[in-house]
Amino acid sequence: MLATTDIVKLFQRIRDESHRFAVSYHTALKRQQQTKNQLEEIPGVGPKTRAKLLRKFGSMKKIFEAAGEDLEVEIGKQKAQLIKQFSESNNANRQ
Repeated sequence: MLATTDIVKLFQRIRDESHRFAVSYHTALKRQQQTKNQLEEIPGVGPKTRAKLLRKFGSMKKIFEAAGEDLEVEIGKQKAQLIKQFSESNNANRQ
């Protein structure tokens, strides 16, 4: 009887470890998906521009609420226009 309980415990540990591994993997995927931001969807706005904007404004919400002139100072007129157009089209789609 003792041998069978040891085997059962071994299988339970293996099961628990595989579940822990799967859960941590899916948690990492979810976290990665959540950190993906809307700026990544705008063609012409690369990682350096995104980092610069997030450093300056602090959040995605503040970036999209910023005046066009404030964006232009940081990233130039063309990219500022792209962001404003994207922001306006997203707002129109939500309504």
